[in-house]
Amino acid sequence: MNWRSIPLDRKTSRSLGDEFQVAFLERILEHEPDNIEILVQLGDLYARLREIEKSLSIDLKLIELCPQEKVFHYNLACSYSLLNDLDSALLALEKAFLLGYDDMDQIENDADLANLRKDRRFKRLVRQHFNREPQV
Repeated sequence: MNWRSIPLDRKTSRSLGDEFQVAFLERILEHEPDNIEILVQLGDLYARLREIEKSLSIDLKLIELCPQEKVFHYNLACSYSLLNDLDSALLALEKAFLLGYDDMDQIENDADLANLRKDRRFKRLVRQHFNREPQV
């Protein structure tokens, strides 16, 4: 029999790779539920694949394991914003600020926070923590 390879477009190829990685990391997590490196990688994959509720559960687990990690609180704010839970997103973002998160370029341009930037409370929060108006 003569086998020919079937070329996949780049998006399909990446998607299959992502799905394999998710399955692989989920399997590892079954045996190592508190493995921070695996949780971070899996959270990033879920976010990229727009599996926001799964990403949120990873964010919450990471904060449980590392409550003082500012980036985990920032990621939690992003997940809540994508789920239109703006109250929770604001609380998580404020916690990230209190812990020292200060990447204003990311805060002002991250598509995941687009909902939140429309809220007047977001502008107030940025003014309060950075003494400046956000560029939105």
